[in-house]
Amino acid sequence: MDMELVQIALTGLALLGCIGLFFGIGLALAAHRFKVETNPMIDEVLEALPKANCGGCGYAGCEGYAQAVVEDPNVAPNLCFPGKEAVGAKVAEITHKQLKQVENSVARVRCRRQDGHVSHKHYYIGFDSCAAANIAYGGPSKCQYACIGMGDCVKACHFQAIEIVNGMPHINALKCVGCGACARTCPKQVIEVQPADARVYVPCSSKDKLKDVKDVCEVGCIGCGICVKVCPAKAITNKDNKIYIDAHICNANPDCGMVCVQKCPRKILSAVKQNDSFDIFANIKKNAANQADKSSEKPAKSEKPADAAKDAPKPAEKPAEAAKDAPKQAEKPAEAAKDDTKPADAAKDAVISAETAKDADVQPIPKNEETAPESEKATA
Repeated sequence: MDMELVQIALTGLALLGCIGLFFGIGLALAAHRFKVETNPMIDEVLEALPKANCGGCGYAGCEGYAQAVVEDPNVAPNLCFPGKEAVGAKVAEITHKQLKQVENSVARVRCRRQDGHVSHKHYYIGFDSCAAANIAYGGPSKCQYACIGMGDCVKACHFQAIEIVNGMPHINALKCVGCGACARTCPKQVIEVQPADARVYVPCSSKDKLKDVKDVCEVGCIGCGICVKVCPAKAITNKDNKIYIDAHICNANPDCGMVCVQKCPRKILSAVKQNDSFDIFANIKKNAANQADKSSEKPAKSEKPADAAKDAPKPAEKPAEAAKDAPKQAEKPAEAAKDDTKPADAAKDAVISAETAKDADVQPIPKNEETAPESEKATA
């Protein structure tokens, strides 16, 4: 190998190494000179957070909330909905803030498109996305406020609390943390985050009135405003022809008897129970249960044939009795057959008489003649 080529290669490597060393030292000095001082509590808070990055706290991810809760004294330490009280207590301890109670929230779907038998105005073919389908003439349903049901909320939920069942979102309240990511994603704004202890639920987002609602949905709110008038606590309001219920005011007046639910002409408002899953498919499940009950009642209806089957042996007793009497009846033919032997005996006697008569033509030979010589027989 030529030594000149080896020398050139080594020189090049040395030059590149010097250049790298120079820039490395320069970057290290720049980093030291322009470094940003960070509060170590931010890292501690970030470590305590579940890192779901759901945005339920109102900040851009867990890191944004960690920085805000450490640097801003007005930011509460328990805004992390997924972490709930445990994480809130830990963040309050790190940041030395007072922990305030935060009520549990849950997302609810304000649409009953299936129960209302809302038909299609067209059939969407394209990207499997609610946002994309909403661009095409406001979605495929005739109700322009109805849930599209293509699952953008499912993709936005970080806690697997939503699933699409028969084209509609089903929210599991036990998994939902109330972060509101699904509500912010829904292009129709039919998902709403409400207090978990709310007493009354309005499962409709329509802003149309009267006939316009009835023409497209059988269970839609017609915006008559009766619930607003009869609510003694004034917890119900009508904004842009859409009904809203303030759960805090409603819960503060528990003795109203839920008059709004009773007076609703279309029975849209419904009372909800504590720890209820707020399942929009409650009616579907109820119908399924009724069908199951009906199917279970079918064997009960078949008890009459069963009773008939039980009674079936009773008519069969007559044939049994007939079979029991059959030997007796069989005895009569046997006796008749026995009587039929009498003519046979008579015929037999007749044959014997005929033979006797035949023998009568031949005179009997006296015993003394039987011993007589043949010559004498001939003379006789």
